[in-house]
Parts: sequence; structure tokens; C-alpha cells
Amino acid sequence: MDEYYSNNWVNEESFIYYIDNNFKFNRNVLIVSLDNCLINYVPINISYKSNYDLELFSTHFIDELKSSNKSIIVISNQINSNKRNIDYIKKRTELFINKTQIPLFCIFLLKPNYLMKPHTGSWLLLKALYKVKGKTIINNAKIVSNDGGIAIRIKNNICYTNDTDRAFANNINIPYQTIDEYMRYEQKNEFRWSNDIIEPSVREICFDKITNYRKTEYNNVSIIKTIEQMPKKGFYVIFIMGSPCSGKTKLANKIVKDWEKSSLDESHAVRVLSNHGKKRHREFKKLVDDRISVIIDGNCHNNKLRSYYINYLKDTSIMLVIDILLGGMCIPKLFNHSKLENCNNISNTLYSNSVFDIYKSQRSVPKKIKFISYLPIIEKTKYITTYRY
Repeated sequence: MDEYYSNNWVNEESFIYYIDNNFKFNRNVLIVSLDNCLINYVPINISYKSNYDLELFSTHFIDELKSSNKSIIVISNQINSNKRNIDYIKKRTELFINKTQIPLFCIFLLKPNYLMKPHTGSWLLLKALYKVKGKTIINNAKIVSNDGGIAIRIKNNICYTNDTDRAFANNINIPYQTIDEYMRYEQKNEFRWSNDIIEPSVREICFDKITNYRKTEYNNVSIIKTIEQMPKKGFYVIFIMGSPCSGKTKLANKIVKDWEKSSLDESHAVRVLSNHGKKRHREFKKLVDDRISVIIDGNCHNNKLRSYYINYLKDTSIMLVIDILLGGMCIPKLFNHSKLENCNNISNTLYSNSVFDIYKSQRSVPKKIKFISYLPIIEKTKYITTYRY
């Protein structure tokens, strides 16, 4: 099928882009979407060589774009990198250009990673391509589309469109308008943010909360220093509790690394126990009998779960409980931190409130054991609380 299309297409695996031969790299740009903005639905099975009469989304909007002195750029989520979808993208794009003669610069995002709107990656990509291909920079930009969470009437019901482009504009800090607002048909469209995300105003409050926590009580908590300052008594047992996927194992491994560089390593070895149930009990007993310090990695978030270890120790060791206090404790959305740190697929970064609610209902703080709260700095978590995905 590629022989039917222009040679201007470049496939970079996670995205494809197209720059029309007549496209001018102006410093003022208008960013739009392809579907439900420039064109209406196109059947996937139509032939490119057929005389298909492409239906424009708004002829008045297209006329406005034709007369505009701004460069028209399409950034569109088209999540699927198979050949059929890429053919479908090329088909619709070139049908539009052939019909309207509007020269476009298009970026189509094929994978659900950091490039996908409303993440800021595609904006950084656009600016980089603009500089390389056009030898210039973007001074002014605006996003115009109907993906702004706007109210539409379907039969007798009010529904709301996807809010991706409004969130994208918010994330990259440029103006957003609906088509009607841009065409001055409406002063301001009614809209609402999607229910499954944190609204920008709330996100800012949440991020401020986390930042303030870091600056005060939880700033630079040095776990090793805390242990070194505790009374010297045999060996140490450290319980790490936290909600699912909160980074307990990561913290346990970090403690072991720091332990080996500290004065603690001179007299005490340390081991991490991640297994649950009887196998962990057996390993724990063996290590304790050999007076080796132990880190209990998870499944110790209440007195009942800790009781086996405490009863076996009978006050022969120093015990410390570390509670990983995450953004989920002070903001209304919960992030799967384990996946978040390493993921490319950003759709995997949230887990349900019910999972956290179960943990919270079972969680209890020990009364007679040294207890510290720890708020780790997780760069992607910080980023995701600032920018809505």
C-alpha cells in the first residue's frame, strides 16, 4: 500500500510523522487533531484510490485554517502500530490534504508511552522536529479541538467529550479553545474534567502537600542514621510496611546497600525476607538464631502480622517499623509506584482505590516499637502528580 502514499512519511516505531512539501515553518502555530476536528469518521476499509468523498468536520473551520497565517500542526493519538492502522492514518491524512490543499505537519502517536497526549512528550518532540526540520523555533502556539471535555447533547442526554487536548494544553502551558470558541460562535463552552483523573487545581494542591511534607517532617529521613543512633543491642529487625506497589522492596534493597557502606556492616550482616507465610517464618528463625539482622519486606502492616516475629524475638533485638508514606496518603489518586518507575505504558500507573482501602482498613501502627514514616522521592511520581496522564 505504501506506493500509493507520499514519500513524506517517516516511521519512528512509536510515532510516525508527515511534513507536506508546501508546509511553512512559521513561528506561530495552531495545533489540531485529525478526527472530530478536521474530518469526520472515515471507514477503515475504503480504498485510497476510490473516489471517496471525505466529509470535513466543519467547513467554516477549514476555511478559517486556509486563511490563517499560522502553521497548522496535527498531533493525534492513534494508538496502534500495526500496518493496517498506519495505512488508515496515511489514507485519512492524504485524503484531507488532497481535498483542502492545506499543508500540514502531522505527528501520530502509536504507543501508550510518554509521547501520548496529554503527556508533554509529544510537545517536546514537536519542538525538536521543528528545530531540526525547519531550522526555527515555535514562539506562540494554541490548541484548537473539541477534545476538551465539552458538553454535547446526544438524544435527550448530556454527554462530555474526551478532555485529552484541554489537559494536554494545560500540561504544556499553552492556550486551549474549542472549535466554536476559536470561531467565536461561543464565548466559552461548558466543560468538565474526566472523572478518572485529578483536576489541575487539585493536583497543584496535592503536589504542594507532598513538597511541604518533604521539607518538614519527612525531609531526608536517613534510615541508616536512625538505626545507628538506636541502642546497641544484639541485632536489628526492620519491618517495612506500605500499600501495595509502594516501593517496599526498593526501599529494602536501598537499606542493604546503604548498610554495607555504614558502620553497621562491621558487626551486623543484614538480609531481606520477601517471602510470605511459613517459608518466611522458617528463614526468619534461622537468621535470628544466627543473630543476623533482618528486613521484613511487606506483609507486616498490622499487629497480628508482626506478632509472630515479635513473640519469637522476646526482646532480644532492636526493632524498627518503617511506614512508607506515599502520595496516596495525602492525595486523592493512588499510583502504582513499582510499575511507574520503570513503565513505558502509562496506563499501568494507577491502581484502584479499593486495593488501597483494604490495606488502610487493616493497617495499624505499633505502640512499643520505634516507628518512622518515610516519604520517598520518586521522580516519575512527582511528575505524574504534576502532569495528568
